[in-house]
Amino acid sequence: MLLPHGMDGAGPEHSSCRIERFLQMGSTDGSNRNLKLKSHDPNRKRLNIEDEFFYENHNDINFQFAVPTKPANYFHLLRRQVMRNFRKPLILAVPKLLLKHGSCRSPMEEMATGTTFKPFHVYKKEGKQLSDAKVAVFCTGKISYDIQAMLKKEADLEDKAAVFVIDELLPFPESLLKEKMAGLRDDCKIVWIQEETMNAGAYSFVEPRLARIIEELGLKDKVINCHARRSLASTAIGVPKLHAAESKALLDCLLRYK
Repeated sequence: MLLPHGMDGAGPEHSSCRIERFLQMGSTDGSNRNLKLKSHDPNRKRLNIEDEFFYENHNDINFQFAVPTKPANYFHLLRRQVMRNFRKPLILAVPKLLLKHGSCRSPMEEMATGTTFKPFHVYKKEGKQLSDAKVAVFCTGKISYDIQAMLKKEADLEDKAAVFVIDELLPFPESLLKEKMAGLRDDCKIVWIQEETMNAGAYSFVEPRLARIIEELGLKDKVINCHARRSLASTAIGVPKLHAAESKALLDCLLRYK
C-alpha cells in the first residue's frame, strides 16, 4: 500500500497518512523499554504477561511499515516483497516531494547484483568517522534532505554531526542500529527531529526503542532531545507562510548543538 505523507505546507488531508496510528497497530511489545529484544524463534510459544522480552522480526510482526528516502531502497523494498518466501503486508509512507527532489537519487550500483535494502542510512561529513560525532541526529522521511542541506551551510555543526535516517520503522531495526551506534562516543548527544507535530509522527514509537539502545550501550547522556512542531488536533496548519516559518524554526533548533 502506497500512502502519500509529507509536510509540504498543504492542508491536513494532503500532509499526513497518520504514521503514528499504523505503528500503534504493529503486533510488537517493543514500546515497553523495560523489555529485551529477542531473536526470532520459529518454535516460540505465545508470550505471557510476565515475560521480560519481546520479538520484533519480519516473521513475528503482522505487517511492515517503511518510509523510503532513496530510489534504491524503494526498489529493494518492492523486490524483497515479491522474492520472499513468506507474505506480510507492506505499507509505504512516500513523500510526494521526493519525486522531484534534486538530491533524491541513487546510482545504478546501489541496485546491482549483491545489493539489498538498507533499513537506515548514516550520513556524516566526508573524511569524518562516526566516533568524531558529538551529536547524532535521528529522523525519518524527507526532512533528512533538509537537515543535510542545512549542515552543508553550517560547517561547524557538520563537523560534529552524524545523521541517522531510518527508512524502516516496523519492524524497527534495533539490533542493526545498536551495532552501528556502538561506534558513537559515549558522551554523544542524541537528537530526534521530525516535521510532524509532537503528538504525531514516529517519535512515540521510536523513543522507547532508542532509549533501550542508549541504556544497553551505556551512553552517558541518556536524554533524547526531541524537536517537532507543537501538538495540534490537526496534522497540518494548512497556511504556507506559517508552515515555512515553522520549518525554518525546526531546523534552527539544531544550531544549539554547534
